[in-house]
Amino acid sequence: MLSDNGGAHTAKETRIFAQQLGLKSCFTPVKSPQYKGMSEALVKNLKRDSVRVNPLPDAKTVLSLIGEWTEDLTKITHTAA
Repeated sequence: MLSDNGGAHTAKETRIFAQQLGLKSCFTPVKSPQYKGMSEALVKNLKRDSVRVNPLPDAKTVLSLIGEWTEDLTKITHTAA
C-alpha cells in the first residue's frame, strides 16, 4: 500500500488494517511530489476501472474484491511499462 506520510496513513490502526488485508505499508519520500502523483494516479485508476463498475452493497463485498482489483491493476501496469 503506497501512501504519503500523512497522519491518517501512518497511524497504527491504518498500518494494522493494511497488514490484515495482506498489504505492506510503503510510504513516499517526504517532499516528493512525483511519488505522491504516482500514488494518486493509482487510486484514480482503481476507482475508475474497478470501484465504479462493480456493485458494492457493503464493506464485506469491497474487502473481498480488493485483492482481485489490485492484481488486475498490477497486471495492466506491468504490461503497459
